[in-house]
Amino acid sequence: MSEMTPTTSPPEEILPAATFDFTSKSAGISGDSLLRLVTQGSACTILLMLAALLIVLSSAAMTSIRSFGLNFLIGTEWRSYAL
Repeated sequence: MSEMTPTTSPPEEILPAATFDFTSKSAGISGDSLLRLVTQGSACTILLMLAALLIVLSSAAMTSIRSFGLNFLIGTEWRSYAL
């Protein structure tokens, strides 16, 4: 049996690690600005949904309000209807 001699390759050139400057202003949008836009958009969407909900509920209740008036909010009379 022949004795195996370890073969060594020449050392690879060690390149410096890539450095990123996260503090510089770039032409793109930053993460903070993107987060601000997303949260503002979400807040506007929620307010629009709330307004739409109020519009739908008030339009659906309009026949009852016309029939009985708004006195049901402050009145003390209770009319229970037996089924």
